[in-house]
Amino acid sequence: MYNKLQDDLKTCMKNKDNEKLSVIRLLYSQIKNEAINLRVTDISDDIFFSVLKKSIKEITENIDNYSKLGREDLSKKEKYELSILNDYLPKQLSDEDLFNIVKEEVNKIEGFSQKDIGIIIRKITEEYKNQVDGKRVSDIISKSFL
Repeated sequence: MYNKLQDDLKTCMKNKDNEKLSVIRLLYSQIKNEAINLRVTDISDDIFFSVLKKSIKEITENIDNYSKLGREDLSKKEKYELSILNDYLPKQLSDEDLFNIVKEEVNKIEGFSQKDIGIIIRKITEEYKNQVDGKRVSDIISKSFL
């Protein structure tokens, strides 16, 4: 995925797509900084996706904040950036598939209670690393099983 990011960076530079280029450059620099902080030379998919998820979470929070403040101009810009970053995420599990996975995990636990939520979220997010977000798992559990 990091190679795809590098290729997209070059393509944007050649096509002079400045808006997309700025988003990709920012992500690229964040990944490089994380690699420097971890003292690694090869950037693995784990590093790539952890930085990508942090960026997506930050942008999503910004969109919510801008919308609350009535700043639709800034919210629109952040939504554009979010759409670019989402292109680098692997295909996410559908809500139906995720519900079935959660249901299966809940059924494995006898006497399921609220204290088991963290265990299930951790297990599912580790097993389906980049295909599911812990918040989605938590929402499904709270809406359907509590």
